Amino acid sequence: MNFLKAILLACLLAPALASGQNPHGDELKIDCRDCHHSGGWDIRLDQMTFDHDKATGFELEGQHKNISCTDCHDDLSFKGAEMDCFSCHEDVHQQTVGNDCNRCHDSNSWLVFDIPELHEQNGFPLQGTHRIISCNDCHTGGNPLAFQPI
Repeated sequence: MNFLKAILLACLLAPALASGQNPHGDELKIDCRDCHHSGGWDIRLDQMTFDHDKATGFELEGQHKNISCTDCHDDLSFKGAEMDCFSCHEDVHQQTVGNDCNRCHDSNSWLVFDIPELHEQNGFPLQGTHRIISCNDCHTGGNPLAFQPI
């Protein structure tokens, strides 16, 4: 009788014990070797075969390719991470330029591009001297990155 109880207990506990072996939980359905190499559990981004773009629908471009998984994902279960810029990046412009970071920046570099086009879209084309002076010559204030309308 004790033998049957032991077998029943083993059958009930086996799935729970098996899932406890995976620090990523049961939902992550990928092979360990997609992220880890055979020499250990450390992760080498340059050797990963996990296809983030295909698996999640969020393409890792530019600088996002070079960061650790846990920079965006809160825990090792790697459940969905927020995809908006402000979930990871501070809004240094303090809501003065809106929420569409891609208007001025891209994921390859945070350097600003196409300032003349932005001004044209806003009804103030940069012409003459306005094309060569610093943004902060006109956009003054306590924060040099908060471009208050003038």
